[in-house]
Amino acid sequence: MSIAISNEWLGAMIMFAVCALLLGPLFWSLYNAKKRLSADTNGWVETRRSIFDHVIGIIQIGFSVVWLVFGTLSPFFLKEPNIGAVIIFILMLVMGVWFLQSFLFVYCASVRFNDAKLEYKAIGKKISVYWSGVESIKMGQNGPKITTVEGSFSISNLRRGFYQLLEKARENNVEIQNSPHLKTSG
Repeated sequence: MSIAISNEWLGAMIMFAVCALLLGPLFWSLYNAKKRLSADTNGWVETRRSIFDHVIGIIQIGFSVVWLVFGTLSPFFLKEPNIGAVIIFILMLVMGVWFLQSFLFVYCASVRFNDAKLEYKAIGKKISVYWSGVESIKMGQNGPKITTVEGSFSISNLRRGFYQLLEKARENNVEIQNSPHLKTSG
Protein backbone atom coordinates (compact mmCIF):
# COMPACT_ATOMS: atom_id res chain seq x y z
CA MET A 1 0.00 0.00 0.00
CA SER A 2 2.87 2.39 0.66
CA ILE A 3 4.07 1.85 -2.93
CA ALA A 4 0.70 3.04 -4.29
CA ILE A 5 0.79 6.14 -2.12
CA SER A 6 4.31 7.02 -3.20
CA ASN A 7 3.33 6.49 -6.85
CA GLU A 8 0.40 8.86 -6.36
CA TRP A 9 2.70 11.47 -4.85
CA LEU A 10 5.20 10.95 -7.66
CA GLY A 11 2.42 11.44 -10.23
CA ALA A 12 1.21 14.58 -8.45
CA MET A 13 4.76 15.97 -8.36
CA ILE A 14 5.21 15.27 -12.07
CA MET A 15 1.90 17.01 -12.88
CA PHE A 16 2.92 19.97 -10.71
CA ALA A 17 6.25 20.22 -12.55
CA VAL A 18 4.52 20.06 -15.96
CA CYS A 19 2.05 22.78 -14.93
CA ALA A 20 4.88 24.96 -13.62
CA LEU A 21 6.80 24.52 -16.89
CA LEU A 22 3.73 25.42 -18.93
CA LEU A 23 2.46 28.31 -16.80
CA GLY A 24 5.87 29.70 -15.80
CA PRO A 25 6.47 31.49 -19.13
CA LEU A 26 2.96 32.97 -19.00
CA PHE A 27 3.45 34.48 -15.56
CA TRP A 28 6.98 35.62 -16.44
CA SER A 29 5.55 37.29 -19.57
CA LEU A 30 2.85 39.00 -17.54
CA TYR A 31 5.51 40.31 -15.17
CA ASN A 32 7.81 41.48 -17.97
CA ALA A 33 5.01 43.00 -20.06
CA LYS A 34 4.58 45.77 -17.50
CA LYS A 35 8.27 46.70 -17.41
CA ARG A 36 8.99 49.96 -19.17
CA LEU A 37 11.08 50.02 -22.33
CA SER A 38 13.53 52.76 -23.15
CA ALA A 39 13.02 54.90 -26.23
CA ASP A 40 15.71 54.82 -28.91
CA THR A 41 17.73 57.89 -29.91
CA ASN A 42 14.87 59.11 -32.13
CA GLY A 43 12.26 58.77 -29.34
CA TRP A 44 10.60 55.57 -30.64
CA VAL A 45 9.55 52.79 -28.27
CA GLU A 46 9.55 49.47 -30.15
CA THR A 47 7.32 46.79 -28.61
CA ARG A 48 9.03 43.42 -28.10
CA ARG A 49 7.69 39.90 -28.11
CA SER A 50 7.60 38.07 -24.80
CA ILE A 51 8.33 34.40 -24.12
CA PHE A 52 4.62 33.65 -24.22
CA ASP A 53 4.26 35.48 -27.55
CA HIS A 54 6.93 33.17 -28.97
CA VAL A 55 5.06 30.12 -27.66
CA ILE A 56 1.81 31.37 -29.21
CA GLY A 57 3.62 32.17 -32.49
CA ILE A 58 5.01 28.63 -32.69
CA ILE A 59 1.56 27.21 -31.99
CA GLN A 60 -0.03 29.45 -34.64
CA ILE A 61 2.40 28.49 -37.41
CA GLY A 62 2.26 24.82 -36.36
CA PHE A 63 -1.54 24.67 -36.46
CA SER A 64 -1.57 26.61 -39.71
CA VAL A 65 0.69 24.09 -41.43
CA VAL A 66 -1.19 21.11 -40.00
CA TRP A 67 -4.65 22.39 -40.98
CA LEU A 68 -3.56 23.53 -44.44
CA VAL A 69 -1.78 20.24 -45.21
CA PHE A 70 -4.60 18.03 -43.92
CA GLY A 71 -7.27 20.22 -45.49
CA THR A 72 -5.52 20.08 -48.85
CA LEU A 73 -4.47 16.42 -48.92
CA SER A 74 -7.38 14.71 -47.14
CA PRO A 75 -9.81 14.73 -50.11
CA PHE A 76 -7.35 12.61 -52.10
CA PHE A 77 -7.66 9.78 -49.57
CA LEU A 78 -11.45 9.50 -49.76
CA LYS A 79 -12.99 6.70 -51.77
CA GLU A 80 -16.25 8.59 -52.22
CA PRO A 81 -16.45 12.31 -51.40
CA ASN A 82 -19.56 13.28 -49.47
CA ILE A 83 -20.88 16.64 -48.36
CA GLY A 84 -19.87 16.16 -44.70
CA ALA A 85 -16.26 15.41 -45.64
CA VAL A 86 -16.12 18.37 -48.02
CA ILE A 87 -17.41 20.69 -45.30
CA ILE A 88 -14.78 19.38 -42.87
CA PHE A 89 -12.00 19.90 -45.45
CA ILE A 90 -13.19 23.45 -46.10
CA LEU A 91 -13.24 24.12 -42.34
CA MET A 92 -9.68 22.76 -42.08
CA LEU A 93 -8.55 25.16 -44.79
CA VAL A 94 -10.34 28.08 -43.12
CA MET A 95 -8.70 27.25 -39.77
CA GLY A 96 -5.29 26.99 -41.48
CA VAL A 97 -5.70 30.38 -43.14
CA TRP A 98 -6.95 31.91 -39.87
CA PHE A 99 -3.91 30.66 -37.90
CA LEU A 100 -1.57 31.81 -40.69
CA GLN A 101 -3.21 35.25 -40.73
CA SER A 102 -2.82 35.52 -36.94
CA PHE A 103 0.83 34.52 -37.19
CA LEU A 104 1.65 36.98 -39.96
CA PHE A 105 -0.35 40.00 -38.79
CA VAL A 106 -0.06 39.72 -35.00
CA TYR A 107 3.07 37.75 -34.09
CA CYS A 108 5.32 38.86 -36.99
CA ALA A 109 4.15 42.48 -36.94
CA SER A 110 6.27 45.35 -35.72
CA VAL A 111 4.62 48.02 -33.55
CA ARG A 112 6.34 51.17 -32.37
CA PHE A 113 5.27 54.57 -31.08
CA ASN A 114 6.59 57.89 -29.86
CA ASP A 115 5.02 61.05 -28.44
CA ALA A 116 3.56 62.00 -31.83
CA LYS A 117 2.88 58.80 -33.83
CA LEU A 118 1.99 55.13 -33.81
CA GLU A 119 3.36 52.77 -36.49
CA TYR A 120 2.43 49.20 -37.42
CA LYS A 121 4.24 47.13 -40.05
CA ALA A 122 3.33 43.65 -41.24
CA ILE A 123 3.63 41.79 -44.52
CA GLY A 124 1.82 43.94 -47.07
CA LYS A 125 0.35 46.28 -44.47
CA LYS A 126 1.73 49.50 -43.03
CA ILE A 127 -0.09 51.96 -40.79
CA SER A 128 1.55 55.17 -39.66
CA VAL A 129 -0.72 57.68 -37.92
CA TYR A 130 -0.48 60.56 -35.52
CA TRP A 131 -2.16 59.89 -32.18
CA SER A 132 -5.09 62.07 -33.27
CA GLY A 133 -5.76 59.42 -35.97
CA VAL A 134 -6.01 56.56 -33.46
CA GLU A 135 -9.72 56.03 -32.82
CA SER A 136 -9.95 53.25 -30.24
CA ILE A 137 -8.34 50.29 -28.50
CA LYS A 138 -10.66 47.38 -27.77
CA MET A 139 -10.39 43.66 -27.14
CA GLY A 140 -10.80 41.74 -30.39
CA GLN A 141 -10.55 38.20 -31.68
CA ASN A 142 -6.71 38.23 -31.75
CA GLY A 143 -6.18 40.28 -28.59
CA PRO A 144 -6.27 44.06 -28.26
CA LYS A 145 -7.39 45.69 -31.52
CA ILE A 146 -6.23 49.19 -32.34
CA THR A 147 -8.47 51.05 -34.78
CA THR A 148 -7.03 54.01 -36.69
CA VAL A 149 -8.14 56.19 -39.59
CA GLU A 150 -5.86 54.11 -41.88
CA GLY A 151 -7.14 50.71 -40.72
CA SER A 152 -6.93 48.43 -37.72
CA PHE A 153 -4.53 45.86 -36.33
CA SER A 154 -4.16 43.54 -33.36
CA ILE A 155 -1.31 43.40 -30.86
CA SER A 156 -0.59 40.99 -28.02
CA ASN A 157 -1.13 42.53 -24.60
CA LEU A 158 1.83 40.44 -23.39
CA ARG A 159 4.27 42.32 -25.62
CA ARG A 160 6.75 44.41 -23.73
CA GLY A 161 5.87 48.04 -24.26
CA PHE A 162 2.14 47.37 -24.72
CA TYR A 163 1.23 49.04 -21.42
CA GLN A 164 3.39 52.05 -22.30
CA LEU A 165 1.42 52.23 -25.56
CA LEU A 166 -1.82 52.22 -23.54
CA GLU A 167 -0.51 55.03 -21.32
CA LYS A 168 0.45 57.08 -24.38
CA ALA A 169 -2.99 56.42 -25.90
CA ARG A 170 -4.69 57.64 -22.70
CA GLU A 171 -2.54 60.78 -22.72
CA ASN A 172 -3.77 61.42 -26.27
CA ASN A 173 -7.46 60.85 -25.41
CA VAL A 174 -7.83 57.62 -27.37
CA GLU A 175 -11.01 55.69 -26.52
CA ILE A 176 -9.98 52.56 -24.59
CA GLN A 177 -12.49 49.83 -23.82
CA ASN A 178 -13.09 49.15 -20.13
CA SER A 179 -11.55 45.67 -19.97
CA PRO A 180 -9.33 43.97 -17.40
CA HIS A 181 -6.95 43.15 -20.28
CA LEU A 182 -6.52 46.86 -21.05
CA LYS A 183 -5.67 48.15 -17.58
CA THR A 184 -2.27 49.74 -17.06
CA SER A 185 -2.03 49.47 -13.27
CA GLY A 186 -1.83 46.28 -11.17
